[in-house]
Amino acid sequence: MPHPLRHLVVLAAIHFVVVDRSAAQQTRLVDRSPDGLAAIGYAQSASMSGDGEFIAFSQDDESLVPLDDHPNINVFVVERTTGLVTLESESTGGVEADAACLRVSISADGRFVLFISRASTLVLGEAPPYDQAYLRDRAAGTTRRFSVAADGGFVDADCTATAISGD
Repeated sequence: MPHPLRHLVVLAAIHFVVVDRSAAQQTRLVDRSPDGLAAIGYAQSASMSGDGEFIAFSQDDESLVPLDDHPNINVFVVERTTGLVTLESESTGGVEADAACLRVSISADGRFVLFISRASTLVLGEAPPYDQAYLRDRAAGTTRRFSVAADGGFVDADCTATAISGD
C-alpha cells in the first residue's frame, strides 16, 4: 500500500527540497532563482499547501525575485508546477519588509500566508515594538497585522509561531 503522504518539504542543509513520494520518487529544489540556480542564502522555515502545489518559505537570498532590494530574510511562495517564485513579505502597497520575516505558514489552498516580523513597512504607520504576526492574502494582494491586542494595538510580547487550519 502506498504511503498516504505524497509530498514532503524538507530542509536539507541550507536549501528546501520537495520529495514527491509518488511512483516517480522525484526530489526537487524549491529555493532557486528564476534562472534555476540554487539560492545563495540560508533557508529558514517552510510550509506547504494541502495539495503540495504551493510552498511558502523564508530565505535571505536577494536573487529569488526581481527587485528584492533588502538584505533581510523574506517570505516567498513557489508554485511547484510553474516554478514561479513570488515575494510575499510586502505591504498592501507593495513595499518590501524592512526587517526579517520568519516562521511562515501557508493555507491549504495556498491563498493565505502567515508569518512573523518586526518590520515597520508592512502596515502603513506601524512600528511594532515586538515581533507581530502578519497575514498576506495572495489573491487580494493585501497584508494586515494579525496579532492584535484587545485594545486594537500591538500584542505586548513577541509572537513566536504560526499555523493556519485547513478550513
